[in-house]
Amino acid sequence: MEAEKNQENGSKGKRLPFPVPAVSRNPTEVFDYTEVLERARILVREKAADLARERLEAPALLEGLLATEAKGRRLWIDNSPRFRSLVLGNRLLSYCEKEWLNSAASAEDLASLAGYMAQRLDSAAYSQGMIFDLRALAAAYEGNCQRLQGHLDQAADSMARALELVGHGTGDLELEPRILGLRAVLYGAQQRFPEALALLERVEAQYRTSGDRRRLARTLISRGKLLIDSGAPARAEWALHRAQQLIQPLEEPRLLEVLEHNLICCSLAKGELLRAKQMLARAGDRREFSDATLEENRLRLEELLQQSLDSKVGAGPADREVPVGASPFLALAAEDDGRILFCHLPFGPRQLADGDSSDTADQAG
Repeated sequence: MEAEKNQENGSKGKRLPFPVPAVSRNPTEVFDYTEVLERARILVREKAADLARERLEAPALLEGLLATEAKGRRLWIDNSPRFRSLVLGNRLLSYCEKEWLNSAASAEDLASLAGYMAQRLDSAAYSQGMIFDLRALAAAYEGNCQRLQGHLDQAADSMARALELVGHGTGDLELEPRILGLRAVLYGAQQRFPEALALLERVEAQYRTSGDRRRLARTLISRGKLLIDSGAPARAEWALHRAQQLIQPLEEPRLLEVLEHNLICCSLAKGELLRAKQMLARAGDRREFSDATLEENRLRLEELLQQSLDSKVGAGPADREVPVGASPFLALAAEDDGRILFCHLPFGPRQLADGDSSDTADQAG
């Protein structure tokens, strides 16, 4: 009876797929575990084969889902076990990351679909922790898409749900900072800059501990963007220069251009127009690495620089310090997952949480 009780407790009420030897108090008794080990090897091979099949099928299944109208996609998931797989769910979220730059509404549908799929995964085929991880990331991506559409209340609810779900997950050390990074960007959109920056400090610490150089660089760029938003361009420059030290220019030319565009934003905000002009010229030398979005942003920066120069004709040296807030311009935020988001920044004098004006904070930075 005691052996049966131990078996039940160890499996959390589930019947194990192989026999468990009875517990003996005789230290001299020898057990033969050959049958147990062989059965375990068979189960591992079967699971590996299932995952290999899922990886093989996932691209075609994803293509089929994307080709189906949104209202019909859930029918595929409900009616076919092939459309209920962890690999396919993660593929959906990877596609969502790319799509939210083009259409946040479409990307939100994909994130919602991934969450719907995760709730219907077979817990006998996947651990509950892995299922909760997928549900958490889907909720966070859904919240990010809602933020991009300006639905900040809905986004806050989705982010809160994501953090609740991740608490039931596997404890993946990479997952929580990704979600926290997205929540920090939401806080920035809500003008909650102190909370956003505090969250990013936690994310940075986790990436330093794990040694994830690339995500640490992206998080520092996000910090720079938030500091620009809050009216502290000098402090933003400090964060951006730290990120610059982590970027491999030959491996990540696009990310380097994103960073330099943010530095140009800092120079424009500080009234350092000559410096901004020189940096724009250098950025133009690497146009072969740009995509359409970055090229559009570079042209916008050139336009705003020219407007600033025109407005200062007859007002003194081009590099004279001027108050932050002369004109709105674009800045770029690099998400901790590496995707690039764009937002319009209406600069104006803002008070920081510690009561210092943006000018005072800049001097302190």
